[in-house]
Amino acid sequence: MKKAIIIITLLILLIGICICEEVVLKDLSSKIESISTSLYNNISINEYINDNDEIKNEYNQLNNLWLSKKNVICIFANYEKIKTVDECVHKLEAAIETNDKSLAIENVSTIKAYTHFINYFMGFNINNLF
Repeated sequence: MKKAIIIITLLILLIGICICEEVVLKDLSSKIESISTSLYNNISINEYINDNDEIKNEYNQLNNLWLSKKNVICIFANYEKIKTVDECVHKLEAAIETNDKSLAIENVSTIKAYTHFINYFMGFNINNLF
């Protein structure tokens, strides 16, 4: 009887962790995607991106969101899986400061595309349980 209770408890714990992971990932990926889409559109239509306050504010939103959630994601996954987004966020800052529009668009596009990959390799599936 004790073994059955332990097994059921562990199973409930695993299900709870999976649900928590899904909720955090869906929330984060949708927020990052919406901010990066807006940022991409603003960078595309503006010639001087380093003088635009709206672009800087959106970048700050993206950076603050990423910095606040990066540690939470690292609980569920290895940093190597999310390192690309971290690097692109930092490269994006440098591109905005130096008014390098093509590099900024490249990094925002990578961040936006990576939100789909986060759900793929960190979302719930049987392989992630074992």
